[in-house]
Amino acid sequence: MPEIRHELDDEQYKELSKLKNKRGLTWKGLMLAGAKELDNSLDIESPEAQRFEGLTYSEDIRVFPDPDDDRLGAFKAGWTEAQQGKRYQSSTLGKLSWHNLGWRLSMLFGDASGELKRDIYLWCVERQRKASDD
Repeated sequence: MPEIRHELDDEQYKELSKLKNKRGLTWKGLMLAGAKELDNSLDIESPEAQRFEGLTYSEDIRVFPDPDDDRLGAFKAGWTEAQQGKRYQSSTLGKLSWHNLGWRLSMLFGDASGELKRDIYLWCVERQRKASDD
């Protein structure tokens, strides 16, 4: 049977002992209860979890913007959807688009003026161009 050993300082030991005794747990029970609580504490469907889940993606499908397209409009629409509480599925977030990039950044920065959204979009366009040059 595997064995787990931990070193605690005196203060940590006192606090954990107090909690263990208050709950009537063994050390193993305290560890398992803590693991269960951690596992349940972040609901992957919650806005808080999606706020950070949206930071990663597996494929960038954004096309390079040009003056004749409306990628800025898609970016702003995604931003607005996040502010309205729309949640995206993991499959949507797996591919980075201008639309869901707006959503992702809105989840991080919250409400913003149209001018700030445009500035952030233009910054993202510049980063995309520089990355493609490398």
